[in-house]
Amino acid sequence: MIYGPWENTIIPELRYHYKNLAATRLNFMYVTASVFWVATVKALTHLTEYLTSLGKRDSMWIDYVNHLRRIPGSAKGGGLEQDANGRGGIKPAFVNEMSMLSFYATVEKHRLQMLPIMPSTYTMEDRGFNKSDFAHGGDLVGGSTGDGIYDPNSWGQYLGGTGTGRPQGFIDTSHIIGNALKWHACTVRMLCDVRVCETAPYVRCGYSPTAADWTPLYNLHVHSKRTSVYLSEPCPCNTTLPA
Repeated sequence: MIYGPWENTIIPELRYHYKNLAATRLNFMYVTASVFWVATVKALTHLTEYLTSLGKRDSMWIDYVNHLRRIPGSAKGGGLEQDANGRGGIKPAFVNEMSMLSFYATVEKHRLQMLPIMPSTYTMEDRGFNKSDFAHGGDLVGGSTGDGIYDPNSWGQYLGGTGTGRPQGFIDTSHIIGNALKWHACTVRMLCDVRVCETAPYVRCGYSPTAADWTPLYNLHVHSKRTSVYLSEPCPCNTTLPA
């Protein structure tokens, strides 16, 4: 689901700052296409050729498999590309579009950039990595996309649960956002977006937040598929965000 002033604000920012492709990072090993920006046919063609090359099991495939071996729990006896002793193979479930996109973003950084997924109003540098690197101006994202950020699926899982029956408030700490939700008092709520006079999802983090800390989400990955609950509704254009 998408929200906000796409035609007048968001799309012009994307066109200016993201010249090829852009997507959303779930964690250090997976990239999701919850939002997938395609600036040119040429950029999409290059990605398609990369995916095709993996099917040929050439040197790119071997590099991709070695990339997968970095994922905790990815190896199994008898898996893909096992060694002569039947060890070190990859579980087939780890061969998916998320890991393929992540590897592509690793080897082709200028071709597939990451969209911001964290609010920039609060610094979150601890527990082994800086989650603020995934906010506007962070080292691991592309340029500006206006004042909003994107949901790779973690904000939507927290707000509405999952398609496998996890309840509202579900947190997966293997996700960048899940880590922030657990350790940095982040939250997400449906509030009034006065730019379009409709409700939309907003997020903020920190233990002493203010109304100015709310950051709009431009999309919501409703993993539970209960999309009707998060439809935009009209709201007064003079509404103020809660403290």
